[in-house]
Amino acid sequence: MAVKTHPIVDPEGSVAEPSNAWDSSPIKKKGSSASDFSDANTKETEKLNQGSPGNTVRSDKKKKGCCGRVWDFVEDPGSSKPAFGWSIWIMLLIFISTVTLVLETLPELSTLPPSDGSNATALETFWATFNVWFWIETFCIFNFTMEFMLRFFFSPKKLKFVKSPMNIVDFFAIIPYYIEMPLMVNAYLIDPTGGSSNGGGIGDLRVIRVIRLTRVFRVMKMGRYMSGATLVKDALISSSDALALLGFSMFIALIIFASGMYYLERGTLRGRLYYIVSPSTAIDFFSRGAYFNASDPNVFSNDAYWELSKFQSIPDALWWCFATVTTVGYGDIYPTTVGGKILGTVTMFAGILMIALPTGVIGSNFLKVWKQKELKDLAAKALKKKITNKMSNSDRVSGVHNIYKGTLIRW
Repeated sequence: MAVKTHPIVDPEGSVAEPSNAWDSSPIKKKGSSASDFSDANTKETEKLNQGSPGNTVRSDKKKKGCCGRVWDFVEDPGSSKPAFGWSIWIMLLIFISTVTLVLETLPELSTLPPSDGSNATALETFWATFNVWFWIETFCIFNFTMEFMLRFFFSPKKLKFVKSPMNIVDFFAIIPYYIEMPLMVNAYLIDPTGGSSNGGGIGDLRVIRVIRLTRVFRVMKMGRYMSGATLVKDALISSSDALALLGFSMFIALIIFASGMYYLERGTLRGRLYYIVSPSTAIDFFSRGAYFNASDPNVFSNDAYWELSKFQSIPDALWWCFATVTTVGYGDIYPTTVGGKILGTVTMFAGILMIALPTGVIGSNFLKVWKQKELKDLAAKALKKKITNKMSNSDRVSGVHNIYKGTLIRW
């Protein structure tokens, strides 16, 4: 395959002929006029800016109306200094909201629900209980809602906006508040004590716990304002083959090692079992039987102390195998027999090899994505410096067109 090389422009405007360059597709010339060249520049600038966090085109502000400027303000932090300040403000609110979500679970920072049973006191205590956390959450949600609505109403493509994964995350980060608050007020009005005597107390309102859990999606909103999140996503996508190989090999290893560990460590199955607390005291333990190991092989009898086997089934062994293969090793389940320890050692080495090999591929792909970002930034700076200048004659247009052509680097 033939390799085309074009001069690459650095941010200062100097042109250098590289010894190696990537293929670049030719640009269709529509003419030598400045307007034709500006149209081509707009299309290619869109391609260069697709890797930005907001996926927004920084086109000429003079050609944009009020809607376009508002869209750039809320979507593209690099479009202006106020837009950058707004993105910093939203990230700060995300951080505050996340910290609030964590701190409000501390017992010393929470208050028990009211206990006198009156509706008035219940409402008063409700607002007093959530005085700090409630108002912080409300303030953050107000800003998040305003930002989401502005981005939706001023989006040039509503359907594309709704289908965007990041916008779906933003929606699920906001909606729990508007569902949780009415349920909380209603629960306190029904049962101010928070009990479960009438089935309607806050203690039994498990749906609120599920709704609160979705608030953790708010952390993912930071990915919109951080280019690093986009780079990680692109690196993982380009490493999909390596990740698929890792998943397949790990699945095979888990089944083999977990099955072997189960049969080596399960011990002896007994019928209706009793756990001997002492030689004279027995407690009915399992009615259908379970695997037990004698704690002392020299006194292996019904009067000896028995230890419940840690590998009662292959799923139990799968948990141990997964924690071992990923080099975590919680220690809640571990082998005790000689055969189990040998198999455990083999599992450890196999886990190191399975994790290490795809990691190199992912790291290499991340480096490629990072280089691609640097080249796009370099090309964008050159375009901004050269093409924004006024073009007075066709010769100057032709010269800038050649420079512009050399900056179009494609992977």
